[in-house]
This record gives sequence, C-alpha cells and structure tokens, in this order.
Amino acid sequence: MRVKLNGIDLSRANLKALVGIEAEGKVDGELSLDMPLVRGEPDLSQASGVLRMNGTELVVRSGTVTVPVFGTPTPVDLPRAALGTLDGEVTFDKGAGSVQRFHIKGDDLESLATGTLKLARKPEYVELALGLRLRLEADFLKRLGLVGAGFSVLPMDGELPGFRDARVSGYLGKPTFNPGR
Repeated sequence: MRVKLNGIDLSRANLKALVGIEAEGKVDGELSLDMPLVRGEPDLSQASGVLRMNGTELVVRSGTVTVPVFGTPTPVDLPRAALGTLDGEVTFDKGAGSVQRFHIKGDDLESLATGTLKLARKPEYVELALGLRLRLEADFLKRLGLVGAGFSVLPMDGELPGFRDARVSGYLGKPTFNPGR
C-alpha cells in the first residue's frame, strides 16, 4: 500500500468517527506499507513500512478523550486547542510500530512522543503504548478546567524543564491517558 497525502484539510476528514476529535488544519504525509495477504485480504496487523506526517495550522475544535479522574476512566470534553505544527515518523516491522519522531508545537501546547504501536486489522484497534512529554500554556490550562487541574499532578520531566510526563495506552479508537514515570 502506497499513499501520499498533499494538503489534506482535516476539517473535511471524518476524524470524529475514528478518534473522537474534530480538527482543522492541513496535513501532508506518506504511508508506505507492505502487507501479506490472509484469505485474499491484506493483513494490516502484519504490515511493514513507514508513516511520515507533517501538519500546519492544526487546531482541535472539539472532542472527547478518556482520562483517569480519581482512578476512574472518565470521558472529558476537549476545548479548542491551537496545536500549530506537526512533524512525525513511525516505522513498522511485521505489525510492530516504533515512533522515530513526533513533535507538535503550537500556541497552546508543545508535545513530544516516544513509544510503540501494534497494528490491528482495523485502524480503531491499533494498540498504543506511548510516552508523552507535554508543556501546556497557562491560558490553555484554564480552559481545560478539571483536566487542567489534573495536569499539575503529572510528574515533571527529568530532562526537559517545563514539561510533564504522561502515558497513552489503549486503542486508537479509545485511548486512555495516565501519569508518566
């Protein structure tokens, strides 16, 4: 499978159905995957290749994510967030993905990610095991309300001053967020 994206308008994509988030901005990317055929169908869970993405003027308009509130997974509505730019690359070997680089930098936050993904036959069931380094601007923290207050309990990053650590696990279709190490 070879896919090249040029100037995809996220406001016209159906991200809400896949990850529960409405967004805007432009994305360029390249997906190059080799997949074996199983019962005559390509098997994404065994794919090898690379995904590269770049984005500009990225904004989360709204959405819902699941975060632990007092130890209980709780759906939380997201406020508008100016994410700015994205630069990312993930490599895959027989269904196992490794984040080579992932950096978002915008007016409301900055984030770096590391970790792994395990591909599945359906994209919404891709398993996530990611570490996030997050730096949120004070005004954005206020707009986050209860989640913003919870941000202060995330451990400080030992290498990047001003950043906090979090973990993302679960599935692409329903990710969960927890404090990092």
